[in-house]
Amino acid sequence: MAEERLVLTKNEVTGSRQASEDEEKKEQSSLTSASFNFINTIIGSGILGMPYALRQAGVGLGLMLFVLVAWMTDASILMLVRAGNLAGTSTYQDTVMRALGPPGYYVLVFLQFTYPFVALLSYNIIIGDNFTKVLLRMTGVPADNLVVRREFIIIASTLLITLPLSLYKNIGKLAKVSLLSFLIILTVIVALIYRTATMWEQVPVAEDAWVFGKGGVVQAAGVLAFMFMCHHNAFLIYCSLDEATEERWARVSHFSIIVCAAVAAVFGVSGFVLFNSYSLGNLLENYCWHDDLMNVMRLLYTITILFTYPMECFVTREVIENTFFITDMNRNEPHPWSRHVLLTVIICFSVGIISLLVECLGAALAINGTLFATPLAFVLPPICYIRLSPEKLASRTNVVPLVVLVIGTAMGVCGIVEAFMHLSDYSSECNHGQEMFYCSANQTWPGHSGPRYPDQF
Repeated sequence: MAEERLVLTKNEVTGSRQASEDEEKKEQSSLTSASFNFINTIIGSGILGMPYALRQAGVGLGLMLFVLVAWMTDASILMLVRAGNLAGTSTYQDTVMRALGPPGYYVLVFLQFTYPFVALLSYNIIIGDNFTKVLLRMTGVPADNLVVRREFIIIASTLLITLPLSLYKNIGKLAKVSLLSFLIILTVIVALIYRTATMWEQVPVAEDAWVFGKGGVVQAAGVLAFMFMCHHNAFLIYCSLDEATEERWARVSHFSIIVCAAVAAVFGVSGFVLFNSYSLGNLLENYCWHDDLMNVMRLLYTITILFTYPMECFVTREVIENTFFITDMNRNEPHPWSRHVLLTVIICFSVGIISLLVECLGAALAINGTLFATPLAFVLPPICYIRLSPEKLASRTNVVPLVVLVIGTAMGVCGIVEAFMHLSDYSSECNHGQEMFYCSANQTWPGHSGPRYPDQF
């Protein structure tokens, strides 16, 4: 009975129930739309930590981790959806319930709620960090002015942008902004490459900059796991796919992961080549505050984050709906609009309040990736597939799931130990509100003029 009460229809997973087949058809996503939705849910705040990951792991090991985590992500995404089809379910929660029973289900519920919630927190941190510098440069008002304070910006963006966007019930409606968001990311990368060329002589090279491997491999793996974590959105996007099949889903997954891996690698290398061992958890914090080009990029990236925010909010809200309001699911009824609005408001304002107190993006990325993303992405999916597969454990079809499971478990255990042993180190690396030492009032480069931030404001 417990399993039957938790099974959702495809329309309930996507958040809207159509009155007819024609209307349902209109709400489904094409391969292209689904791919850009998937890319948009992967490329979020985590991409800003890619140079930091290379700094922690070393250039060689860091790039190897890029490839490994990308492969594990693609493999685990496919086995998760395949496990759902084997179980006859269409949500991550139901798949885990069928495979692992109530204990596994409640572990998943906790992880699946906490990961996107902390991701939303990181989005607000970026919005507050980036937009304060943009407004200060544009307006020239004193730094203590209310309209340029980090707290005011977070509250205003929540009320005017992220909350209204999060009220949409169907993620298919965000396909166009997902494409726009991806184009903005490409624009930011072009700017990073250009600034690397023009700012090359200004940033000194640290002695340990180009070491092949360093001791921060576990931290780097956590950041990368956060970056590639998308499993909580897998069934939402899979069920929104027109004529959803495993073959069509594989095409979406392969394309999306390859694109995201390439974008992340270029982003990470571009930032690390310039800032090497000075790379921060938020790459945009490395650039000087009077850098007009990068202020434009800060603005564009903030827009991208504003578009990505609703994707994570959808998942957080669905976890609450699926866990606490199961009577509607039994009757095959859509979620009441009043409850939909109430839950969205509670989530957005809870995230907003907490983000007023937390300022360090690097800590949010590494800890969230280690504690929550790793088990969600690389532990539970292979376990579910192995438990639901009719094949024997030692069969060839279980080789990849077992490899992903072993590596994912090792990453998770080592990451938890590392996080608690070096928790204070994360906050010491946070640079919010401080300009980097190489940004002096006398240093300029093409496209830049004027004094540094503290002198001007």
